[in-house]
Amino acid sequence: MIEKSLKKNALLSVSKISTILFISFLLSAYPSKQQKTKQKIKQKTSPKDSLNLEEKIKTFKKDTSSNQEIIAEKEDFKKPKPKSTMIISSPLPDFSAYKNVKQKKSSFFSFLKPIIQRENDSILKQRQFIKEQYQLFKSKDELKEENIALLNKYILDYRCQSTDLNESETFDELLIRVDIIPQELALVQAALESSWGSSYFARVANNLFGQWCFKPGCGIIPRARKEGETHEVAKFRTLQLSVKSYMLFLNSHPAFSQLRKER
Repeated sequence: MIEKSLKKNALLSVSKISTILFISFLLSAYPSKQQKTKQKIKQKTSPKDSLNLEEKIKTFKKDTSSNQEIIAEKEDFKKPKPKSTMIISSPLPDFSAYKNVKQKKSSFFSFLKPIIQRENDSILKQRQFIKEQYQLFKSKDELKEENIALLNKYILDYRCQSTDLNESETFDELLIRVDIIPQELALVQAALESSWGSSYFARVANNLFGQWCFKPGCGIIPRARKEGETHEVAKFRTLQLSVKSYMLFLNSHPAFSQLRKER
C-alpha cells in the first residue's frame, strides 16, 4: 500500500512538472503581440530607418500640437466676443515709467494742455458764432437757414431749456452754456480720474475722465459693476473726443448749472 501511494504521488509530481514545462515551451515558442511587433520593426528597420522613425514621431507630435492649437483658435473664434472688450490704441505716453513724481505730473500736464486748449478754442468759435447770430437777431435781421440749423444743433447738444430762436432767452442760455472750461479744472480732474494717465480705461479706451455710457457695447464693462446695473465706461477713438465729451458734459448737465453761472 505504501509503495502504491508513493508511486501515485511521484506520478502526480511528474505530471505537474511536465505541464509547467509544456506551458513554458508554448510561451517561449509564441511571443506576445508586442514582442512580435518589436521583432518585425527591428527586422524591417535599419539603424538609419529607426532614426527616420524617431523623426517622424517628433514631427507627428509637433503636427498634432499644431493642429490642436488651430482647433483651439477656431473654437475661440467661434465664441462671441463682447464688444466692450475692444481695445483702442491710445497715444498716451507711459507716465508710470516716471520714478520722479514731479516729472510725472509735469509731463502729464504738458501732454494734455494742448488737447484741452484745442477743445476750448473750438468752444470759443461756437460761442463767437452764437454772439454774431444774436446780434443779427437783435438787429431784426433774418437769420440764414443753415445758421438756424446750426443754432438748433447747439440747443440740442447743450440741453438748453429755451428752444425758441425768436426769443432772446434762448441766445442768453446758449451763451451761458457754450463757454470754455477752465484749463486747471480739466487738468486736475483728468489727473484724478485717470491716475495721471496710467489707468486701464485711459490706456485702452482713451477715457481720461471716467465717463459712463449706457448703450450696450458703447464702452467697457467695469469689473466692479454691481448686478442689475447697465452702465459701461465709455470708449473714445481719440483723446480729443474724450476731452470734448467731458467739456460738453459740464456745459450741459443740470448738475453743473452753478458752475456755468459762476465762471
